[in-house]
Amino acid sequence: MSIKKWLPIVLAIATAVTTAADPVPLTRRGVDRLKTAEGQPVLGAVLHRSNRDGLAMAVRREWLRAEDPGRLARIDAGLAESVPRGWRRLRDRIDRWRDELGKDDPLHASLKAERNRLDTQIRRFEEQKKLPATRFVIVHEKLPGAESLLIQPLLQKRVALVAWSEGLARVESRSIEDLREELGRKNIDVTKVSVESLWQQLPPVNDNLEQWMVRRALKSCGFVAPLHFQGTGRVLIPTKPTGEAGAIDGRLVVRLLGDLVSELVGRKRGSATGDTDDPLLDAARQAETAGKPSFRITRFRHDLKQRRTIITSEFLAKVGQQWVVVWQASETIAVRDRPEFQRRIERDPRIKPVLDLARKLGLAKGDQAVKTALEFGAATMDGQNRIDSWFLIFRDRYLHQLDGPPLWWSRKIRTGDEKRPDKPGKK
Repeated sequence: MSIKKWLPIVLAIATAVTTAADPVPLTRRGVDRLKTAEGQPVLGAVLHRSNRDGLAMAVRREWLRAEDPGRLARIDAGLAESVPRGWRRLRDRIDRWRDELGKDDPLHASLKAERNRLDTQIRRFEEQKKLPATRFVIVHEKLPGAESLLIQPLLQKRVALVAWSEGLARVESRSIEDLREELGRKNIDVTKVSVESLWQQLPPVNDNLEQWMVRRALKSCGFVAPLHFQGTGRVLIPTKPTGEAGAIDGRLVVRLLGDLVSELVGRKRGSATGDTDDPLLDAARQAETAGKPSFRITRFRHDLKQRRTIITSEFLAKVGQQWVVVWQASETIAVRDRPEFQRRIERDPRIKPVLDLARKLGLAKGDQAVKTALEFGAATMDGQNRIDSWFLIFRDRYLHQLDGPPLWWSRKIRTGDEKRPDKPGKK
C-alpha cells in the first residue's frame, strides 16, 4: 500500500491518541477540585463548606482508588473504627428515644425496624471484620489546609451529578458537553431528573449530640408535620397543616391581600410588630412555649414595582438551649395570570369581603386593585407550593436511615440567657 493510502489512517490514529491524552480543562467539566499542600488534587462534589466545619467533598471510591489509593486507605481505616462505634451508640439512642415515646406513637414501628437493621449491620461487621464499600467516600479538609478550591457553577455541576446518578463512566475527566450528549442519547433531561439517590451512596455517619438532636427532629417530621409559622415582615401566624399544595393560612391571605389592596388604592395600613427585630427569634420563642422540638417559618414580601413576590422559608431544630437553622430556601415569583390559584383564593369566604371592600374604596381603581391583588395572591400560592416541595425533598433525604446522610446547619439562635449547650463536636 502506498504512503498516500496509509497517511489518512496514520493521521487519524495520531489525532485519536493526542485527543485521548489531552485532558479536558476543568472549566469545561462538572466536578469540583480540591488541592491541598499534602497531596494531589481531588475531584468530586463539595457537599458543605464553612469556617466552623471546614470542607466536605464527596469523591467516587473507584476514582480515588486509581488516583490516590493511600488517601482511600486512610479514609477506610477511619471508617472501620468510627462507623461500628457509631452504630452501637445509635442503637442505644434509639432505645432511649423509644422509651420517651407514647404507647401509640407512629414512630415506634419505624424505630424498631431501624434498630433491627443496625443489629444486622453490627453482626455482619463483627463476622466479616470489614464494612460494606459505599460508592462514594467523603474527603474532609479544614479550610486553612486547602491550597486551592474550585467549585463549579450550579448548572454545570448538576450535569456531573446526573451523570453519576445514571452510572456514566469517567465523569471526573469528561466535559459537560460529552456527558450531556450521552445523557441525551438516553433521553435524560438534566434539568428534571432527581439526583437525591446520591445521598444514600455515602458512608454512614457518627453523629455528635447536636447532630443527633437535629436528626431526631427531621425523622419526626416524617410522621407529624412540624409547627409552621407563615407571615409577612414581623407578623407571624402559626398555621395548621392542610395537606393541600401551596396552602397558606386563610387569616394570612386575608391580611396579605388587605395590605396589598390598601396600598394599591392609596390607603396605608399599619403593620403589627413582634417582640424583636428578628422574626426567627420570635418564632423560636413561640415554639419553645408550645414545647415543639422544631418548626418551619415561611415569609412573604410583595414587590409592587417589580410585580413579583419573594418567599423565604427556614426549618429550625432545637439543640440544647438554642435553635439551629437546618434548611433554608428562597423563591422569587413573577406575578402573572394564574387562573387556577386565583379561583382558589376567590372561593375562600373570608377573602370575598376584602375584595368587595376594595372595589368600593378604590372606586375607579377598585377593579384593577382586586385583579392585581388576586395575581399577587396566586403567585404567592404558586411559590409556596414550590418551597414546600423543596422542603419535603430535603426532609425525605433523612427518613431512610438514622446513620446518614451527613447533617450541617448555618445560623444559631439563642432565646434567652441560659447556659451554653455542649460545644459542637462533643460526643
